[in-house]
Amino acid sequence: MAALSRVALASVSAATALAPLARAQAPSLEWRVASSYGFSTCQMVYDVARSRFVALPDGVSGGRELTLSEWAGNSWRLPATTHVPRPRVSFGLAYDMVRGRVVLFGGSLNPSSSSRQVFNDLWEFDGADWMERTTAIRPAPRYSPLMTWDFARNCVLVVGGIADTTLPHNDTWQWNGTSWLSVPAVAPDVNGAAMAAHPPTGRVVLVRPVNFQSSETWTYDGVAWTLAASGASSPPFATSYRATTDLAGGRVVLLGNWLTSVWQWNGTAWSPTPTPFDGRLDCGLAADTSGRVVAFGGMGVTSFTTISTGVERNDTWSIAGGVNTRLDDGGPIAIQSPHVAWDAVRRRLVCVGGPVSTSVPGQTLEYDGSSWRSLGAPLPPAAIDARMCFDLLRGRTVRFGGIRLIGGSFVTTAELSEWNGTQWQVQPSPGPSPRSGHAMTYDLMHGVVLVFGGRAGLGAGSLGDTWQWNGTNWTQVATTGPSPRTDASMAFDLLHANAVLFGGSFVSASVSGSVFGDTWLWNGTNWTQASPTTSPAPRSRAYIDYDLVSQRTVMLGGYGNGQTQTSSELWEWDGVDWRQGATTLPVAARGYYTTGTMTDGQWMLVTSTAAWLGDATPARAVVTGTGCGGASVPALRSYGDPVLGSATFAVELHRTVANAPFLLGLGAGTASAPIGAGCTVYLPQLDDTRLGVAGPTGFARIPLPVPGASQLLGLEVSLQAGALDALAPLGFALSDAVVARIGH
Repeated sequence: MAALSRVALASVSAATALAPLARAQAPSLEWRVASSYGFSTCQMVYDVARSRFVALPDGVSGGRELTLSEWAGNSWRLPATTHVPRPRVSFGLAYDMVRGRVVLFGGSLNPSSSSRQVFNDLWEFDGADWMERTTAIRPAPRYSPLMTWDFARNCVLVVGGIADTTLPHNDTWQWNGTSWLSVPAVAPDVNGAAMAAHPPTGRVVLVRPVNFQSSETWTYDGVAWTLAASGASSPPFATSYRATTDLAGGRVVLLGNWLTSVWQWNGTAWSPTPTPFDGRLDCGLAADTSGRVVAFGGMGVTSFTTISTGVERNDTWSIAGGVNTRLDDGGPIAIQSPHVAWDAVRRRLVCVGGPVSTSVPGQTLEYDGSSWRSLGAPLPPAAIDARMCFDLLRGRTVRFGGIRLIGGSFVTTAELSEWNGTQWQVQPSPGPSPRSGHAMTYDLMHGVVLVFGGRAGLGAGSLGDTWQWNGTNWTQVATTGPSPRTDASMAFDLLHANAVLFGGSFVSASVSGSVFGDTWLWNGTNWTQASPTTSPAPRSRAYIDYDLVSQRTVMLGGYGNGQTQTSSELWEWDGVDWRQGATTLPVAARGYYTTGTMTDGQWMLVTSTAAWLGDATPARAVVTGTGCGGASVPALRSYGDPVLGSATFAVELHRTVANAPFLLGLGAGTASAPIGAGCTVYLPQLDDTRLGVAGPTGFARIPLPVPGASQLLGLEVSLQAGALDALAPLGFALSDAVVARIGH
């Protein structure tokens, strides 16, 4: 029986007994990141000790938060860290093969600015946290240095870069994990260059662009840099390159901006691989120990002279064995003003959008709760402030209205299009006038899509008409009811068989007016204004949907007068009155064009960087307490979230003594019991254990599949590890603890 199942046996009866009380409690939501896809241009290395790719966002200007992402074969995740290097771009990145650490050096807050703030700090990430390494002797501040692991000399090699004066460095440095060493080897100009080691020859290979026409290949043998190839003997010119070491294949693999060919160096000569790639710019590139080369992110190329504005890529590809395989489609990073709807038949979140210009095709993506898939079906051009819902009886996602950029002008549309899971089809039936910011929902009792109000166009006023779409024809069903408004929130209350509309704002042709706080009900024939005892404050653009689990209409957030977001509010409509709950929308999900819907009783908010899941009991894993030890202090971290039924959840042990035996303990509940020598046990009891041996870098991964039994929902389990350590006062070291709550 799975470890977490045994821990849970004593808690099942209590959880079952408490379930009926949930309906009587005030609603509440907590949030976790369900899917991360927040950057495109990046740098990437392969962490051999932990068997995963590690990527950091990079770019050409503007200091960016260094949000680290990891890929372990199925999706990208964001490990939580206590520390993080200050924002920067154009840094150097490498992996220390001996000590099992990602190494970051230098960079600039903004290389294109006169106040660029160039750095020479060095940071290491060991899987648990970032640590700054400070030494008296170190390279001068610089951005755009080249870095790689030098297999022949067992050190991180740092070459060149650009000084604060914008003059290039041409020096060579080695970092051995403890100290810096300046090597008297003069390097060529590395602007736009890439560098990787070639272990069979014991040399490091550097490729750089020359005079906007060709490239040069240089090699380093530990003593000096030597020109090894140029002109036709070196890869074609590119504005910049990415390179990685394929240890299994004994080669260096090279990509170039705009180049569709993939190049490989065998120690003496370059040759193109049999299968080309797509020429993307500034992607992450790294190879695992099996010889699989992975490319992630970058900027998409639409021609060899221009890059389409905003066409960022965050997909992941395997380039191996002459075959390119897409591993992951990323997410809606390039979508402006996304719209989402939950396809309850196929159980997919449908997301559409794209650049506003009709000259650039839009995107259709679907999220199945695990990963995003970009679908190749042609999509009618994207539109700002369109609305979308799912027609349950016909199994179609319906999109209507919005604003497009056509010929340099913003044009409001009345287009209605439908997605059947395979293709989009524009429905030509005449109906409502062009509009944006309208309210829209699916009326399941009458089998129609319901549309109310909106704005007739930029510079135009609000509308107050009501329409319905039955899959074939539009019908105007009311001209009276709520006053004209835009950005109202509307959902269909299945229990009470009516549509619920709240708030919105009035705009005229010249000014924006008041924000509303009234509640209206549509019974299929007429509008009726409700008179609740308690009501939310006036707002527009709130997220709203019907929760099939609680049988309540739920509303989140919204904007008050002056476009001030009421970001911490959750309200629930029971058919008669509003009741306030508790939540705080994530800061990253408070953007004006964030969109949201409910999916099987859970909220999903979609932004340009991540999808957030909101639930009364979301899965979470929190680090608590402190460890103790002698030679080192172990650190325990979660891998993934303890989602009910997850086969991939694990905990990872870091910073133990190399090759040390360890025991992982699990206990239901939480505790804190000091045992002396600065050590504390965080397990209330020992319900289950796992034995193992750490690797040579002091790392171990312990899989903990989560059972799918619904009775376990909300169960908290404490996990803590102890490892043998001869230098510890007690003879062993203890980690901090991870408290895992099983949830959605």
